[in-house]
Amino acid sequence: MSLMKLVLSIDPSGNFIDGKGHTGLVLAEVYDDFTFKVIFKDTIRAAKFDTRIEYWKAHMDALDPEIDLVVMEDFLLYPHINQGFSYMETPRLLGVLEMQADLFDIPLVFQRAANITAWNEEVLINRGILEKKKGRYWHEGKIYNDHERSALKHLIVWLNKEKKNEYVPKENQPKAL
Repeated sequence: MSLMKLVLSIDPSGNFIDGKGHTGLVLAEVYDDFTFKVIFKDTIRAAKFDTRIEYWKAHMDALDPEIDLVVMEDFLLYPHINQGFSYMETPRLLGVLEMQADLFDIPLVFQRAANITAWNEEVLINRGILEKKKGRYWHEGKIYNDHERSALKHLIVWLNKEKKNEYVPKENQPKAL
């Protein structure tokens, strides 16, 4: 099993003024056999910072030139959601992170929040990815909060899409008879 990619998955919340947001981070080694190992997880909590810029800088610090790919939940403004007078902090943060990734030459994959709905906790438990003990969800011996689980789900969605689009070398492709 050789290392394929170092992937950072982010479930972002830029909200600082509009409620104190929480961003989930999962950094994983993804192997060429489409298995993965989480090597770091964290939550960036707006309440721990004095200013929005400090909070956003903590997100920028999560991006490192050694990362091969960033998978991040995108922001869409849905017509049925009332966001009048919102500071729209999350889409602003996404723009900051997109620029930071570009400066480090890290490819960025955006996913819609709806992409992870099929990967609810019960599905992850049934697939052996999560365990539920004492009302909490665990992965590899560590408790994952909602935001970290969402970041993990975005990683899994990306990984499954990569697996479905797996490159088949020319010599292994089916031949017409």
